[in-house]
Order: sequence, then structure tokens, then C-alpha cells
Amino acid sequence: MPEAEIAVREGLSCAENDKGTLPNLYLTLALIKKAENQPSEAVRSLEEALKALQEPGASLRDPEMTIVILWRLAELHSEMSNQRAAAATLIQLLNHYPVDSSGRRRAQLWLGDSHANSGMLKEARKYYEQVLTSPQASDEEQAAARDGLAELL
Repeated sequence: MPEAEIAVREGLSCAENDKGTLPNLYLTLALIKKAENQPSEAVRSLEEALKALQEPGASLRDPEMTIVILWRLAELHSEMSNQRAAAATLIQLLNHYPVDSSGRRRAQLWLGDSHANSGMLKEARKYYEQVLTSPQASDEEQAAARDGLAELL
């Protein structure tokens, strides 16, 4: 076990009384596991980080931390060819962004891609069209949405 992982695991065992540090420690452990090419362990650590953020005693209820964890989780699911889990995570992520923000549009584009890769063409179309109808969408975002729609044909 590498030194970094040992240090994080020691931190986790000591963090029982400091719930605010648990999400960071689990996120760090997930990054270590990803680097070690252990994506399933990384997913478990990210899920623990999300749980820790919801704990009543957690002092860290940082919406930005939730967003970071959800993006990492979606990325891992996608890398593991689990497009449905990636899509479910991205849908959770949408709830953390304002209606017409760049982060939301990025998640919508990825949702379009995930649904297209899963054969869920109607759902893919819905998310690409949401990007296209956004008055705030950049030229690059609109081009990506048009490309995604073209692939559905």
C-alpha cells in the first residue's frame, strides 16, 4: 500500500470526531485509487465522500465539493463503460447548477453523449436540444450539441 494511501486511511480512522474532513479524505483516497487503476475502489470512495457530506455532524456542506465529487464519479462510471450510472450521476449534478450555467450545459452535453452511447436516443436528443435552446450557450457548446444531434441520425 503506497504511503499516500496509508496516510489517508490513518486520517479516516482519526476523523470520527471531525466529520468535516471526511469528504476531503474520501476524495483523496478516490484519486489515489484511480491513479492505481482501481476504478471500483475509487467509485466506492467517492460514494463515501457523498455520504459524508450528508452526515448531520458534517461541518463541511460545501456545494462545490459535491459538484467536484459528482463530476469525478460520472467520469469514473464513463471510463468503466457504465453509461447508465454516468448518466444518473450527471442528472444528480444538474440539480447543483443554476438553470443556464456553463457547468449545467457541460453536464447536459455529457448526458446527451451518455444517453446516445446507451442507445437512449430520445433522451440524448432532449439534452442536446436543451443546450441548443440556451441563450447563454457558447458557439462551441452549440456546435457540440449539433454534432451530437447529427450522430443520432
